[in-house]
Amino acid sequence: MEEELAILQKEAERAGIHTEIRFVCDLVNEIDPKWQQAAESFLAGRRFNVIADPEAIPGLLRIVDEKNLYRIYLVLTNKMEDISAKPPMGSLAERFQIANLYARKYINYVCGNLQCVETRQELNDHPKGAIMPNGMLARGIVGNKLRPVRDLVFGADAILHLLESKKRERDEKQSRAAELTRASAKFAKLSDAAYRASFAPENYDTTAPKMIVQLRAEIEETKRNIKALENNPSAKRLMDMYLAATQKREKTQKALTDIQSELKSDARSVEESEARLLAGRREEKILQDDYEMAVTLHPEEEKAADELYERQKNNAEGSLLRAIQDVNKRLSDANTNMVGAMLRYNASHAGYVADRNGAKQYIARLDELRTKDIEETKNRIEAKAQTISDTFMRDFAEVIYSRIRGMRDQKDAINAMLKEHRFGDKNYSLIMKPRSSADMKAFFTIAQKIDELGSADNLELYLNMNSNFMQDAGIADAFEEFRDTVLNADDVTEYTDILTYMLHYNVKLEQEIISWQEAGTLGNISEH
Repeated sequence: MEEELAILQKEAERAGIHTEIRFVCDLVNEIDPKWQQAAESFLAGRRFNVIADPEAIPGLLRIVDEKNLYRIYLVLTNKMEDISAKPPMGSLAERFQIANLYARKYINYVCGNLQCVETRQELNDHPKGAIMPNGMLARGIVGNKLRPVRDLVFGADAILHLLESKKRERDEKQSRAAELTRASAKFAKLSDAAYRASFAPENYDTTAPKMIVQLRAEIEETKRNIKALENNPSAKRLMDMYLAATQKREKTQKALTDIQSELKSDARSVEESEARLLAGRREEKILQDDYEMAVTLHPEEEKAADELYERQKNNAEGSLLRAIQDVNKRLSDANTNMVGAMLRYNASHAGYVADRNGAKQYIARLDELRTKDIEETKNRIEAKAQTISDTFMRDFAEVIYSRIRGMRDQKDAINAMLKEHRFGDKNYSLIMKPRSSADMKAFFTIAQKIDELGSADNLELYLNMNSNFMQDAGIADAFEEFRDTVLNADDVTEYTDILTYMLHYNVKLEQEIISWQEAGTLGNISEH
């Protein structure tokens, strides 16, 4: 704006127009401090309208038009004959002290219709024009609160006010620059930390050679187990193998679950980052709106503010961008070197030369080592399934008998205790009865038969009776059904756990039915 004012002054002199050209704010001598903020907020950009002598106005209008001086707002002082030089009593114009006649008339014209009031009720009583010291305004039967201007320019102390304002602005900018510097240092530390963390062993798959050794050991152990089964078929040994395989599967499943948990955690981190980014964009929008409003109110400072902003932004963004690019380059180089080293190291253990055969052949060889012998072992085990079927019958019956007998022994021990203690005029005893369960029907058929043979004093006598035992009606079918149930189960341990069978028994004490889920074990029932 001052640049265009200088152009107007220069062109006027060149055209022979000799007049003083000044802003309205420069012609205000004094103003009531109580009303200064309200007055300057109301006038806003009109404080910088241009005052000149009346006879110079036509020539100045021509210069403004021809030179496209868009920021010059020229007061038409040659049309002020009907405007009084005396401010209306009680008006905002009365709060000004102005020696220049034309500036006086202009302020009377703009502010003379605004009554100075102290309360909102008084403001409401003057809907056509009133103003309060805090900037509440009523004009044209519309009320609103004026946005305070940043810089006060009226009066003899205007320069001091501007100087203080600029100092505060400078301090704020220095504080902001310090924040940007700290942020830049923080990002640099994070970049260095990321670079250092990129070489952590857990970030790379270096387990392939160890896996090969582990797989070979597992294959050898499986071969030994197969050989042992061939020499002495046993259901117990087979179940132990199934149990070991199940434990390994559970361990792998747990690792998969941990990875999935990490992925979910990463997803939450991404969502939090997106939320922070969205909040930052909203804040940026608010700041942009405030900036545009400030530009409207203070157009003369737009250029300087834009230049300062661009310098600060370029300095901060440039340093951050260079730091990030440098870290990304180092990470990329490190990743390339690490992958190459891993490939060559792992390939050498698999009997291949990575540089000659490539990653595809190396990975194919590794998969072959992982699956070939295991698949052969699986086929051999399946081929032996029919061979060991009869032995399975015998061994599994032994296990069931021993566990049922253990339950019966506990029950008998408790009954012996109860027999020695009278409860009133009654004695109590525990009775075990199987539940009606379709899933365990085959088991209960076998268990009942074993219960009938439970008087046998030793296992040898029981096994000698095995041939007749298997001839009983329904027992052979029950053994076959239960064998298929166990071998086809996802979790074999379900059928080797004593609690599985205990949960399918009811224990009756007098008329009260006690569930195994509530009692836990027969031993706990004795406490009740």
